[in-house]
Amino acid sequence: MAFYEVGHPPRPCSRAGCPSAAAATLAFDYATRRVWLHDLPDPPDPASYDLCSDHADRFRPPRGWEVEDRRATLARSVIEEQIFQADAI
Repeated sequence: MAFYEVGHPPRPCSRAGCPSAAAATLAFDYATRRVWLHDLPDPPDPASYDLCSDHADRFRPPRGWEVEDRRATLARSVIEEQIFQADAI
């Protein structure tokens, strides 16, 4: 879930028909066949796509492309999950 400043409406997910708020930005470079997922930039980048957390987590690049997930929120989630699993043992 992304956090928003008071008075700024949440940015919508770019996927058609998705009612969720954007939580990550998808950027790409055709020349190198690379895709990046970033935390939402401020201001929005018109050359990228904003995705909700569900669509960002499920994103798969085209065959032969590389994806690099640079989201800080993802890193926190993975660390928290690892801590939770370690505590459960």
